[in-house]
Amino acid sequence: MNATGAQQLVPPGHVNDPPEEVAAAGLAAIVGKLQGVKPFPEAAQRLLLLMWDPEHDTDRVVETIQADPTLTARVLRLINSGAFGLRRKCESVRRSVVLLGSHQVAQIAVAQLALAQFAGGGPSARRIADHCQAVASLCRLLARRRPRLRNVDVFTPGMLHDLGKLLMLQVDQGEYEELIATSPVEPDTTSLQEAAKFGYDHAVLAEHVMRQWKLPDHLCEVISLHHDFEAALRRSASVAESVAVLRFADHLSYVLPGTPHGDPEQIATLAELEEAQLLELDTHRLAQLWPSLFEALS
Repeated sequence: MNATGAQQLVPPGHVNDPPEEVAAAGLAAIVGKLQGVKPFPEAAQRLLLLMWDPEHDTDRVVETIQADPTLTARVLRLINSGAFGLRRKCESVRRSVVLLGSHQVAQIAVAQLALAQFAGGGPSARRIADHCQAVASLCRLLARRRPRLRNVDVFTPGMLHDLGKLLMLQVDQGEYEELIATSPVEPDTTSLQEAAKFGYDHAVLAEHVMRQWKLPDHLCEVISLHHDFEAALRRSASVAESVAVLRFADHLSYVLPGTPHGDPEQIATLAELEEAQLLELDTHRLAQLWPSLFEALS
């Protein structure tokens, strides 16, 4: 998906939208600027290389993570959260690899390293990072029910799906801060406002930067399409389901807090979403799953 594709997200009637060539030039400029400001962390690059090697050394994954005490603490804190539902507290990276596998632990670490670059970005950046973690936790739980996603990483797309927002804050904090402050707190609305203002949205920007970072194609594709479900449905089945999981988790993240048992009317509305139908989540199944989804955010 490119800047042209982002134009499709804009509702009719936006006569002042940036022309395609202006949007493309603006996107290229911001990506170029971010390459210098936000190079991908070296430790994350090493972990990705290990993950891509089918015969990778598990000890090297553990050593790479443990070399950074802050990263170790962030990884263990996340693994011990409700997202993973461990019965006993995991107190070491090596133990987490035994329980979850080196590939999943490496994915968690890569996402944490990417988000850690924005740790000092102020209240807006912290809210976005917290939202990403909540969505990732829900993605993992939703994907358990889908055989096609058994060996597909949905956690990392959840963690990084709003990376583009953090990048936009980084290069144009004042103007973009105002945009997200005035945007309704619900899925897709910020994306539409971004596309109307800039000609591209945060999903498109994130895809371009992540491809510069040489992140996996599936990850880039899912994040680029998470505000364009119709386009996702035209891709492979695993991409379509991954985007459905990510979008539905995003919807849930806005309504789950404060509703441990779920409101029947709210559940019925969610079950009507196209994403829920693709994931075979009718009102009965969603009501059954609701307590687990709520717990995943604790």
